[in-house]
Amino acid sequence: MREEIERFENAQPPGTVLICQGEGSLSAGMHRVTVRNYVRGKILSFQDGRQRSRAESIGTVDGVVYARYTYEVTSWLEQDAEVTELDPDSVHVIFPESKKEADEIARFVRANGTTRLRFEKFDATHFPSWEIAPAPDDPTGMRYHCKPD
Repeated sequence: MREEIERFENAQPPGTVLICQGEGSLSAGMHRVTVRNYVRGKILSFQDGRQRSRAESIGTVDGVVYARYTYEVTSWLEQDAEVTELDPDSVHVIFPESKKEADEIARFVRANGTTRLRFEKFDATHFPSWEIAPAPDDPTGMRYHCKPD
């Protein structure tokens, strides 16, 4: 499976723009709400097996934006997973505009700044597009669909 991930990395040189869209849902009392996340990222560099990217993320609940922020990450491959590490100083919240709410979003983003995507969660059957299965601890069950722009 690592070879499949490497094939995707090799097809995405610096300057490539990637789009990932996730959708899931939550129960809120008697109602079910749809949660979506849209991420547009640009690969800045790839050196020594490490890919640096800048991205913007927009989160919505039932179509209403609740968060919009930018950040930079560095990713690399380990034996069984891709590790992505957030640069905490790069987080910039655009929305909400309220300082208190923006600070809460920034704290949440920074607290979840390192992720480990196990290769078996990655579906590479539709190259150059791919899918990422929901994380086991994600209550929304959000599945991401990603592709070059």
